[in-house]
Amino acid sequence: MGNSKNEFSAVETTGPGQLKGEAKTLKGGDLRYLTILGPIAFFLVLAVVFTWPLVLNLGDRGISARSADLWQNLWNLWWVKHALFELHTNPFSTNLLFYPDTPSLYLHALNPLGGLISSPLQYLFGLVASLNLMELLAFTFSGYTAFLLGRYLKLSTGSALLAGTVYAFSPIISTELDFGQLEQLTQLWLPLYILFFLKALDPPASNDKNWLGLPPAFWKNSLLAALAILLTALTTWYYALDLMLFAGLAGLVYIVRAVRNRDFDLLKRLVGLALFCGIALAPLAFLTARAAAGMPTAAARSSSVRFNSATLLYFLLPGDSTLWFSRSMPGQEFSQFLGFCTLLLATLGTIFCWKKAWVWFFLALFFLVLALGPQFKTGQDSYLDIPLPGALMQALPVIGTFFRVPVRLVAFAMLPLGLLAGWGLDWLAAHKPARLKLKAAVWPVALAVVALLIVFLEYLPGPRTTVSLALDRAAWQKIQPPGAVLSLPYSELGGILMYEQTAHGQPAVGGYLARIPGFDFIDQAPIVRELTQGDFTPSPEDFVKNDFETTLLPALNVYGIRYVVIHRDKLSQKSSDYLDQVLKPMLENNPPLAKDGGAEIYRVPDYNWNGKTVAGWIDRGKDWLAQENNSQVGPYYWSVGNSTLTLLNPNPQPVKYRIEWTIFSLQKPRMVQLKLNNFAIGQKEVSPTPQQQAFEVELPPGRSTLSLVSPDPALRPSDLIPGSTDTRQLSFAIARLKITAS
Repeated sequence: MGNSKNEFSAVETTGPGQLKGEAKTLKGGDLRYLTILGPIAFFLVLAVVFTWPLVLNLGDRGISARSADLWQNLWNLWWVKHALFELHTNPFSTNLLFYPDTPSLYLHALNPLGGLISSPLQYLFGLVASLNLMELLAFTFSGYTAFLLGRYLKLSTGSALLAGTVYAFSPIISTELDFGQLEQLTQLWLPLYILFFLKALDPPASNDKNWLGLPPAFWKNSLLAALAILLTALTTWYYALDLMLFAGLAGLVYIVRAVRNRDFDLLKRLVGLALFCGIALAPLAFLTARAAAGMPTAAARSSSVRFNSATLLYFLLPGDSTLWFSRSMPGQEFSQFLGFCTLLLATLGTIFCWKKAWVWFFLALFFLVLALGPQFKTGQDSYLDIPLPGALMQALPVIGTFFRVPVRLVAFAMLPLGLLAGWGLDWLAAHKPARLKLKAAVWPVALAVVALLIVFLEYLPGPRTTVSLALDRAAWQKIQPPGAVLSLPYSELGGILMYEQTAHGQPAVGGYLARIPGFDFIDQAPIVRELTQGDFTPSPEDFVKNDFETTLLPALNVYGIRYVVIHRDKLSQKSSDYLDQVLKPMLENNPPLAKDGGAEIYRVPDYNWNGKTVAGWIDRGKDWLAQENNSQVGPYYWSVGNSTLTLLNPNPQPVKYRIEWTIFSLQKPRMVQLKLNNFAIGQKEVSPTPQQQAFEVELPPGRSTLSLVSPDPALRPSDLIPGSTDTRQLSFAIARLKITAS
């Protein structure tokens, strides 16, 4: 019972990537080192070619052809090092982004393990070189760990190299490189987890001494498997989810086998392994789940999940391929090509090595089907109304949060696909055509070389696009504490402002995270909103009058925003001139502190109130319907029953203000409750007839939010007014806003 056949494992090993029997042929320590260093050197050479010309520009350029995530990943590495070794604080929380708030980074693609590993490199070579070296190492060791798994499963050396090549250099991973997403390139822990998972469940040797009824090899490999899945989660939860799915499927196979053979020792090992891995993941999983529960933006929109799903046809479209002289389709986000040579060899391996390959075939199939997402996709953004298993994944609590980009499951599917291709290559090597005049020893080597060359050229897109990452650190270090930094034009910068922060280290207004937090300072704070939100439509003067020019400097001072960075290279001449006019009170007689390329760094002048009280600011906040007009009240805005007004006291001390408005309801009177910064301050009776109302509030310095909530249900005009086709839900409306110091 203790020696039942392991359907995942093909052979026992005497060392990493070394088969029994082969060990006897090794002569001397140098040759043993060669069996380890040779494959590593092989994958390093492939990594250099695959990322070319990155190796020529390690210190000042980076690969980025498709997104702004490169700058975000640079910030990730810097922040983890900065938090751990300079601030001595938790890297999963930061007060340097989305000033003045403190976002959690548990759901962000932080890659804390990558930041930790890269920290010595950052101190030695700088941030840019560290990222580029980490990318090369990620490719190298992802290939090498897949090679080790292949050798454990009794693939020949050439076939194991092929499996590592298919896994580490697949087109889907090539896309992630172009996106600048280091955490997605770092696949090396997945094959290691599977390797130790399989070893932990291997039948024990007959002479093994048990501890608590389990052999020593189990304890060692279970600990290593638990460590591998924890390191995976500390890289990206996407891959940790892949491993949990693998463990669930593999566990079912082992349970069926154990029950059928009445192998209770195997069941004991399986339960023990699950406990080890569960305990290792539990703290981080709990903190991440808690962060997800408290973040309304954690779950992706269904339309986004569908768009980021794989397309069945694209599995057979080469995309960017040196061998096929092809390019990706316009607008294609992810290359999903599996490779013709890979598929051919995998088919041979599945057919002719079925007894040892069937589990891996179904594993690859399972992940490829899940990669198709919740609905069958026929093109870039076209679908058939055919639900797929991905819909179940999307519906799962917490786990569904990480099922945002189903196409990424293709990356994991390339591992079993590469193993199947390796078995296919070994089968071909064992069946040399009789007419072929080659020595028996030459045929498998030649076959492996040809297969490796074809697969790699199929996947190789050609020279990469690189961008300059040069920063004039002396210029940025003129930004000194205290004070936050506002970068413009905000919507055009993405992660660039985060990369610039790695040079100045001061808090930034806004940011670019994988999960945008629910903070609304940048969207709602007066003055900041007008400067950053290009799609914000200012209220008409007949609705409210606010003096932007007079309020600009005192507001920035009260907010603690002491620096403004203008990226002229991101602005047209017309937009640049317009911004100069808008910022005239700040820019006049105030030359930039420094310049770095197209970026100009300004210090916000200190504002002297001289005992004066600056006028307040009031405007629409959240959840108002589109503007309407009538002759009685002018412009007005309806609320469904729960809306906000955003207010500003641009003075360094609390000020009592008088707020006036015209307010009315739909058809019948109702009560509207008022809350200032979430504290109840009273209520107002509202009637269908427009009426002017006024009340006083004391506002603290800076931004405040006034919430207007009607507990009565909203009404539909179509239900109340004969002939009306207006089916909107309406509660109350406001017009003629005004704020004055009392």
